[in-house]
Amino acid sequence: MECEAGATKDKIIYKSIGLIGRIGLITQKNMRQIITEQEPDFFEKPKTALERSVKQFMEYIQIEKNRSKLTRTNYKHYLRRFVFFAQDQGVTTPQEIDLELIRSFRLYLSNFTENGAP
Repeated sequence: MECEAGATKDKIIYKSIGLIGRIGLITQKNMRQIITEQEPDFFEKPKTALERSVKQFMEYIQIEKNRSKLTRTNYKHYLRRFVFFAQDQGVTTPQEIDLELIRSFRLYLSNFTENGAP
């Protein structure tokens, strides 16, 4: 991933994670259904650097950006899918994220079905 002039590595990582969160926007009706599902917090005890970065990003958008619960749930939903996808590709750190991985993930999402299998 190319660095913008004066951009810190953390900002670039947050931009990448934020992009992934925005890739898969879904309807509010579907999101309300997701909110009501009782699922354990995937990022409560992060195991990899990528999971830790996502947890930090989720805290950042909650505290610093004051994003709504619906927005945070949407981001978490797709970031969780991205982390699983990235780990399947052998990516465990934010520094390993590149445009090809994001493109592959977008293709994966476009083929994703309601049953959860591409």
